[in-house]
Amino acid sequence: MEATPTNSNYAGIDWSWQHHELCIVDDNGQRIEEVTVPHSRPGLAKITTRCGATTWNGSGSNAATDRSLNS
Repeated sequence: MEATPTNSNYAGIDWSWQHHELCIVDDNGQRIEEVTVPHSRPGLAKITTRCGATTWNGSGSNAATDRSLNS
């Protein structure tokens, strides 16, 4: 039986007090994109934009934090 390619992408976000790092990889673990943004509304908007520009396949996940953008 042959493996069926899924063409999936996966994202990881390193959440920090001052900045955040986004890394998007493909099924083979090859980095598609990396970006570092400040902890601000424009920075988070950039992460959202970059994730929205990527084709996703699979289930999502979410994370919680006790940090606020207003801090």
